[in-house]
Amino acid sequence: GLNGYFTSDPIAAFSSGKESKVLATGGASVNLDILQVLSDVFNSPVYTIKTSDSACLGSAFRAKQGPTGKAFRDVIKTGPEPKLVVRPSPESEKAYCVSRFQMLEHSIMHSCDMPE
Repeated sequence: GLNGYFTSDPIAAFSSGKESKVLATGGASVNLDILQVLSDVFNSPVYTIKTSDSACLGSAFRAKQGPTGKAFRDVIKTGPEPKLVVRPSPESEKAYCVSRFQMLEHSIMHSCDMPE
């Protein structure tokens, strides 16, 4: 759900300048105020899917991904169709310094010779 997303790997959500999307699941995903904050912080549109047990669905996607070696974004395309619920507010990038964060992340990745 949303809790796991915020705590699992929030840095990856910025995706270093690539178009990113947030897929919000779990109980809090019905709260549009929370989803708007999520969209603004990550400067990405937020989608939800209609499913009763998102933790099991996420685990199934990961299990399906393992032997195929496919990108996770390609694996989840086989699941329920996500619905766009919110887009970032126009002022969110400035408020959350997204461009600066992306620049710093890019600099760190290159200084450590890490793939992006």
